Amino acid sequence: MKKLVKRILGSSRDSGVTRTSSSQLAEPEDSSDVDTPLCAVCLDFNWERYERDPEDKGDEFAKRHLEVPLELMRNSVGCSLCEGVAYAVMAFGELNTAVTSKELSPDVKLGLSLLKTGKAELEVRDGDRWVIIFCLDFYIPVGLPSTCRNFRVSPELPSILDVEIAASFVTSHLDVCNSTHLLCRAKDFSMPSRLVYVPPKDGRKSIRLIENLHSRQNYVTLSHCWGELSSLSTTTKSSMKARLDKIVWNDLPKTFQDAISLVQKLKIEYIWIDSLCIIQDDDEDWKRESVKMAEIYSQAYLTISATCASNGQVGCFPPRWHRTNHGAMVPYSAVGPISDEIFSRFGFTARFCPSSHGHIFLQSPPESGAPLWLRAWAFQERTLSTRTIHFHGEEMIWECHEALSCECGQFCAENSSHFLSWGNSGSVRLATTGSRSRSTGLPDPMKGWFSIVSTFSKLDITFESDRLPAISGIANVMSNQFKESYIAGIWGSELARGLLWSQYGHQKSIRVAGTPRCYVPTWTWASAELVLRKSDGLMSSRANLHADPCFSSPSFESRVPVIKPIVEREEAAIQVRGKTITCSLRNRHKRSSDDYPEHELTFQGETCYVILDVMCTVEDEDVNDHLEVLCLLVGISDYDFYPIWERRYIFLDPYIVQYGLVLQKTSTGQYTRVGVLEIDSRKDWFAYSKLQTVEII
Repeated sequence: MKKLVKRILGSSRDSGVTRTSSSQLAEPEDSSDVDTPLCAVCLDFNWERYERDPEDKGDEFAKRHLEVPLELMRNSVGCSLCEGVAYAVMAFGELNTAVTSKELSPDVKLGLSLLKTGKAELEVRDGDRWVIIFCLDFYIPVGLPSTCRNFRVSPELPSILDVEIAASFVTSHLDVCNSTHLLCRAKDFSMPSRLVYVPPKDGRKSIRLIENLHSRQNYVTLSHCWGELSSLSTTTKSSMKARLDKIVWNDLPKTFQDAISLVQKLKIEYIWIDSLCIIQDDDEDWKRESVKMAEIYSQAYLTISATCASNGQVGCFPPRWHRTNHGAMVPYSAVGPISDEIFSRFGFTARFCPSSHGHIFLQSPPESGAPLWLRAWAFQERTLSTRTIHFHGEEMIWECHEALSCECGQFCAENSSHFLSWGNSGSVRLATTGSRSRSTGLPDPMKGWFSIVSTFSKLDITFESDRLPAISGIANVMSNQFKESYIAGIWGSELARGLLWSQYGHQKSIRVAGTPRCYVPTWTWASAELVLRKSDGLMSSRANLHADPCFSSPSFESRVPVIKPIVEREEAAIQVRGKTITCSLRNRHKRSSDDYPEHELTFQGETCYVILDVMCTVEDEDVNDHLEVLCLLVGISDYDFYPIWERRYIFLDPYIVQYGLVLQKTSTGQYTRVGVLEIDSRKDWFAYSKLQTVEII
């Protein structure tokens, strides 16, 4: 590797490329002057010298950027920073087996990002396609002497993680959290119905299940992927008695063993594991315990998240690796020698930027490094937990209500409090505050809820009918805070907006079948199962929506809030009143190979397109032959803009959108939801409407 990199660097220096001449280098007499960098190529990696973005207020957490061609940096004369960075790019490019020599051609551009804290990241980009080939993080290892002062000091990431290292990392963050974080202090406290008891001594021999522990004790929860049931330990009616006596250590999967070992190191005696603490073949026990998820996770002292494990046999401490942008899996053990050589030559070193930093906000697909974050149940467990230690495939990440921290130090270097408002964790925090939006007037908690639903709808779940139970804990937290009615995924205060959920764009979906544990009515967003999880999710928030004055629902009008996270068939119907018109629905799907069929409504000779909950096929005779449906007006938006084509130009024509439910009558006289109508109000369809109360199931 060393000879290969030297050969590549050497050949570039001897080529006919224009080099950085001495005239490009600033005079070194006054290196403290930010306007006179020693190197005109990298600007000495000095944050003050990098161009300020328009929104950059100059604080230490503002990123500044510089783009440099790789060829220019490789030919920079007299700058050890440029030489070291170029060396690292070539070395890591060779290590990343998915990168071709063509992709490290002279056209490659380096995108440098700096913080005042000394955090430096580099994106290696394909100059023509603007595709990121891989990213590097530059730093100075903790405890190693270095004359370089341009980069931040950062801990090395051990290639092998064990319970001792994990316990040390967790303990240090627990100490800070317990002593300084007011938002992380328990307000209410109740114990789960069952816990796994882990005695401090001889723990492996005396582990057992206990019930009805009334005294207040700290306990830990485990969030994990089940995988195949054959690889998991569960409690059933037949095994319950034996579990109360003893749980055999060797019968536990690796993930359970690692979590229990960590609990023992932390000197905590109780852990809650769903498959052990809920009787899996008892529907009543499952229903009773599943609605307690909010209490169980939010009141736990700590949640251990086996983020990297796709099943129970992987454990919390598997061998570590880097995942590059091309999808290559590079073991930490392969990176170490290269990082050591770079440091010995240049006084700083590099590593692949951990993909965990994007995974934690669900910004990039985390299948390999964090399969748990793709799971619907785990989404709720994470967002409800007060403190979580995530065991990602690349590093440990600490997350609590007031801090976000990782082993490599990036979140600390970039202001962890800023990150807490991002993504879905931020949405949940928003959903549990009482503030209101100044711009739209929409209660911020509901804004957070709609964001949660959009992401939650595209996460994986073993049984699709469990999707409502899997979010019931978050709903319970919100209902306790705001005293709002909530039925099967829909809030009474935002009923119009909640009922108008739909898919983003054209996505394949099927209708969810309910079970005895949970019936799924057609009016809730949980009734549409997205076939492709890498989709855009469901859209449940309509901007600037105003409910029609005639629209109402007696089912949600109650002085005492109605809280039903899970409904049975007998209680699943809701009554809705509003302006209605009868239309004809037709499937315009022409070709069986067309993945995106179009559906249109016809009313008094006029047509408009409709968004269906479930995609119809060409074989659907009812729809092809004009199905009679009822359209019920729910609300209107403020001005929107509709694109109008005129020759080669597009004009945006302002108009008001009317939104309605498309319903199909059943043999019992009730209705099922078919889709959502969006129509230009200038068509004036509802001028011919009649007021009607319908029951939707």
